[in-house]
Amino acid sequence: MGYIIIILLIINMILTIISITKHANESNITERLGRLEVNTIKELNDFKDKLTKSMNEDYVKLTDKLEERAEETKEMLAKAQQMEQDIINKANASSSDDLRYIG
Repeated sequence: MGYIIIILLIINMILTIISITKHANESNITERLGRLEVNTIKELNDFKDKLTKSMNEDYVKLTDKLEERAEETKEMLAKAQQMEQDIINKANASSSDDLRYIG
C-alpha cells in the first residue's frame, strides 16, 4: 500500500511540474498559434485566388475554342449545302438534257 501512495505522489509531482512549465509558455504558444492561423488564412486566400484565376482562364480558352469550332461547323455546313445544291442542279440539267434527246 505504501508503494502505491509513493507512486501516486511522484505522478502528482510530475504533473504539477508539467503544468507549471506549460503555463509559463502559454503566451508564447498562443502567439505562435495566432501567427499560424494568420499564415494559414493568407495561404488559403492565395490558393483560392490562384485557383479562381486559373479556372477563369481555362473557361475563357474553352469558350474561345467552342466558338471557333462552331464557326468552322457553320462553314462546313454551308459548303455541304452548296455541294448538295450543285449536285441537284447537275442532276436536273442532266435529266432535262436526256428528255430533249428522247423527244
